[in-house]
Amino acid sequence: MSRSERQRIGSMKYPHQKQTGLKNGVLATARPGWSGSEWCWKFSLLIWLGLFLSCSAAKTERLDFLTGTWKVSGKEQYEVWEKNGKRGFRGYAYRGTGAEQQITERLEIRLRNGRLVYEATVPDQNEGATIRFSLNEALTDRFSFENAQHDFPKKIQYRLLTADRIEVTVLGEAGKGFSYIQERE
Repeated sequence: MSRSERQRIGSMKYPHQKQTGLKNGVLATARPGWSGSEWCWKFSLLIWLGLFLSCSAAKTERLDFLTGTWKVSGKEQYEVWEKNGKRGFRGYAYRGTGAEQQITERLEIRLRNGRLVYEATVPDQNEGATIRFSLNEALTDRFSFENAQHDFPKKIQYRLLTADRIEVTVLGEAGKGFSYIQERE
């Protein structure tokens, strides 16, 4: 087959591509807007975006055990957590039962700038402002959300004991604070 025949057949196979000339004796074609360097850059961007999203999901998946309703042992106090897409959790704490429920705080755990952040809003504290605590990723036996600048608490920690029991520790200056057990409802 002659060179002109190869060129004619090559151009018929991919009519949506434009001919860019001969390269090493072969007809070179390209899709509009996708030159070699552009294609490589766009492909790399897609790879990085995919990795970022999968890492983000992996960070939040470690806390999937939180979903559900948790009751503080021996008290009529509860925490409710639900998954908020792949990027985190939303929740709230309340006291009482039935019609007597009183929401005491709104909670959220989400990714902010690649880090997991616990956000608590207590209506009658801090003038209703949301306080943020960043996950200390150095700890592996518990999830410790920390904010050294906040007066109290400075740390809010969740430790999974069993599938239906968690220990919550709330700490201030010099590690002083309190702990309690929550059980899944």
